[in-house]
Amino acid sequence: MQAKALSKENQKSKVEKGLTNESSLNLKEGNDNKINPQWITGFCDRSACFRVAITLRKTGRWDICPEFLILVKDRHGKVLKIVKDYFGVGTIYHQGKNVVYRVGSVKDLFNVVIPHFVKYPLLSTKVCTFTLWSKVIHLMYNGKHKLDSG
Repeated sequence: MQAKALSKENQKSKVEKGLTNESSLNLKEGNDNKINPQWITGFCDRSACFRVAITLRKTGRWDICPEFLILVKDRHGKVLKIVKDYFGVGTIYHQGKNVVYRVGSVKDLFNVVIPHFVKYPLLSTKVCTFTLWSKVIHLMYNGKHKLDSG
């Protein structure tokens, strides 16, 4: 029984080490040391959030804040650094026992994030959320959200 418990602890340790070790994640594509973009999409299919926050200010004006977010436990924070380095935009910050990667600039969402997921599409039902979210980003990028029709 004790040998079995040690074995499970050993396996858990290997898994946790693997989550912070790029080489064991199989992130690299070929010999050029680039992150595999399909790995990025797969990771985001599981962990990312495409969100639009709409709030009413005291002045009566509406704020529309689109975001691309990934939240992971502290111990997996190194993975978010890999994602941030891949996209080249956004910020990473701590929130309690979690680490968050966030892109909130409409320009960056339009020019960097959306093109990635168009070229390397999501495979889960999250693609439905992405499709609606990207329509909002397109409207905002083109200033149409400021019109009565937008």
